[in-house]
Amino acid sequence: MQMPELEADFQELIAILRQARDAVREELELRRAQASDDQALLRLLTSVRSFADQAESLFIMMTDSGTDEASTLEVNDLAAAFWATEDLIELALGLSRD
Repeated sequence: MQMPELEADFQELIAILRQARDAVREELELRRAQASDDQALLRLLTSVRSFADQAESLFIMMTDSGTDEASTLEVNDLAAAFWATEDLIELALGLSRD
């Protein structure tokens, strides 16, 4: 069982990651609607990678601390959303993973 303060911290971090996911989606939609701006896409890619790393780290912390399954699964879903967005941006930039 974990401390209520830790659970509150986790919930705050989840909320921040949700906001980041939504902001990234909006920015990506904006970039798709405009002429190709590779520099903007590269900046967005850097942000998305950072958010994905943060979500993955949070997932590990939550798993290690025994956080409820629903919250842990949501963080896993958020990480997956960032990874999927990362793939879309890389595709738009013509980058390939080796």
